[in-house]
Amino acid sequence: MGMELRVPLVDHEELIREALTEAAGLAHKAQVRLFDPQLGRVLTGPDTEMVVEQYLRTEHYRRTAKPMEITPGLEEAMARAQRVDGMGLPPERMSLSSRLVFFAVGGFAILFFVMRFLMAQLNGE
Repeated sequence: MGMELRVPLVDHEELIREALTEAAGLAHKAQVRLFDPQLGRVLTGPDTEMVVEQYLRTEHYRRTAKPMEITPGLEEAMARAQRVDGMGLPPERMSLSSRLVFFAVGGFAILFFVMRFLMAQLNGE
């Protein structure tokens, strides 16, 4: 059985320290353990500083990281697809290397069937 404590991300550490102090007091009175799933262990006195540091790192990341509203690259790809559809242009052409491979395979297939036909003519079939 467990209980989850949530603390909103704010840029000062007093709130998390107070929440940890109260949680530790309640855990002591109820004779249960206070467990931090991010650290993966039961919290003791010195561990509270690690929780505060981790909290502050998370809060700093929330403030400084660029918000992602859409998957990176997806917006540009969708905009390009709309432009191509709007112009009525055909989709992108195959790369040169792909075209060369298909040309070589097709050429060998034609050569195979022509040689097979000629060999059949020589053998009188």
